[in-house]
Amino acid sequence: MLRTTMTIASLLVLMLVCGSLAGQVRQPKEQERALPTITVDAEDEVAARNVARREAVKHITALMESQRPQLVSFKVDEKYVEENRVLNNPLEGRVKAKIVLDGKERVFKEWELTFRTDADWWAEIVRRDHAAQREARHLRAQERETLTARVMLGLAILLLAGFGYVRLDEYTQRRHTAWLRVAGVGVAASVVAVWLWMFQA
Repeated sequence: MLRTTMTIASLLVLMLVCGSLAGQVRQPKEQERALPTITVDAEDEVAARNVARREAVKHITALMESQRPQLVSFKVDEKYVEENRVLNNPLEGRVKAKIVLDGKERVFKEWELTFRTDADWWAEIVRRDHAAQREARHLRAQERETLTARVMLGLAILLLAGFGYVRLDEYTQRRHTAWLRVAGVGVAASVVAVWLWMFQA
């Protein structure tokens, strides 16, 4: 009785630990998504934001690939960064350099942009990645089902042709065996040709 109780208790503890670890793997922690401040040299805020969006895509993609399991099914782009307001408004630019071009002075400033922490854009990325994974699995399942159906159909036709050959050969008392073999080869070749065409379609 004591051994049974200890075994059940050990299994329960093991299930709790495994469930806890699985939860940690599936849901990235808050501290795991700490992203750096993006520093950009540009003439104005619009240009700074344009460059920062490209840099943000690189940082987010690297973060997605560092997760376990990796988040690689959904691809983040500049449009996503802009629409979901992933970046805070830049701090007032500090003058970095002054360049005279064509007799006109151009001032380049250093802008700093940080990732928003008050928006749930990371959870949205995880949700979209999981949705993309489900869609990919669904497509793979459909492809496997289609392949299986085509293989079964081809085998059924070949078996039917073989059965027909044997029955006709017996019915004609083997007087036309050579012609039946030629016809059987023709049917088999036609089935294989249609089969290959179906696979390519």
